[in-house]
Formats: sequence, C-alpha cells, structure tokens
Amino acid sequence: MSPFSIEQKQVPERLYRQVVNLSNEVKNNFRKKGIVIPTTTKNGLKMGRFTVVKSKNGFFNIRDFKGEVWYDNINLQQTAVLIANDLELGRFVKTEILKLDQQYGWAAFEEELHKQGAAKLKTKNPDQSDIRVAKQNIFVLKKKMYKEQITRHFRKLCNLI
Repeated sequence: MSPFSIEQKQVPERLYRQVVNLSNEVKNNFRKKGIVIPTTTKNGLKMGRFTVVKSKNGFFNIRDFKGEVWYDNINLQQTAVLIANDLELGRFVKTEILKLDQQYGWAAFEEELHKQGAAKLKTKNPDQSDIRVAKQNIFVLKKKMYKEQITRHFRKLCNLI
C-alpha cells in the first residue's frame, strides 16, 4: 500500500497509480504549452529541477536541484518565476525581463534615496526637500511602470493555463 491516505483510510494502490498517472499527464500537457507547474516547498517555489528561493536580504534566487545558484538578486518573484520556467523548459532566458527587473530595482533604490534625502532636508532646506520629494515621486512611477511590464509578461504565462 502507498503512504497516501484520506481520513486514515488507505487508498488502493491501483487508484493511487491512476491519480499519479493523471497528474503526470496534466503536467506534460502544460509543459507542451510552455508552462511548468510549480509546487510549494519549505525552501520556496519548485519548478521542475529549479527552485525560486527568497533570500534573507529580500531578493529572489533561482537554484537547481543541487542547490547551485543560477540567478540571484532578482527583485520580483514574478521575474524569478518567468526565468525559472524558461530554464526548466530549456529555453533561452529573456534578457528583457532581467533588464526590466534590474531597472525596477534601481528605481526602488532611487526612490528610497530621495525619500531619505527629503526627510533630512525638511527642516534645514524646505525647497531642496520638495525637489527630493518630486524626484522620489518620479521614481515611484518608474518603479510601478517596470513592475507592470513584468506583470504583463507574467500574466501572459498564466493565461496559457
């Protein structure tokens, strides 16, 4: 008997095998469409041989089954999923997605930089503080724009389902 049980009752081996076969068939059909079905693990989001892991510094990494890092310091989880999907399917990684993610990260950094600068200058030089707030708002919009572009690619992948 298999270890698979429902409400403490053992499922017959034949039924268990049918469910496993059906599951494999569904996964293969999605793979043909260009989608790797992710599964959640304690380490992160597993996509075939690759796992998307959130590191302690807040960035996402893509590791293979040996634990070797293939891509690191990815800002958005959607970017990491898109890259891991392409890696698992043996496709070339879309550099435009990586570039958008990098631009998102720089915009987030610049936003925080101007936010802190505005706070420091608020009492000393209100005019300079207002300029910093205006620059901060520009980077908020840029960050949003880059995230929307990445999300658009992610939605295209999800719409294949």
